[in-house]
Amino acid sequence: MIRRAVRIAGSQARLARALAISQPRVSQLCKQVEQCSAEIAVAIEQATAGEIPRWHMRPDLFDMPKGAKPPPADLYDPSARAA
Repeated sequence: MIRRAVRIAGSQARLARALAISQPRVSQLCKQVEQCSAEIAVAIEQATAGEIPRWHMRPDLFDMPKGAKPPPADLYDPSARAA
């Protein structure tokens, strides 16, 4: 999910600037060293103009609004994309 945000932003450095965090922190998030905070999930939603909603990043913290589309089935399982 973070990697998709990086693609949308153009680079880890650009995403870091948009999120007001360091590029190494973006790299850690890409490697799933840590889960993003609620604040970063909201910032990613804003930085991607809603293309990556906060409830996709942290479904444990944010409920999906009624009528919203759920994330793709392979979103959290990279091995599913290999097929």
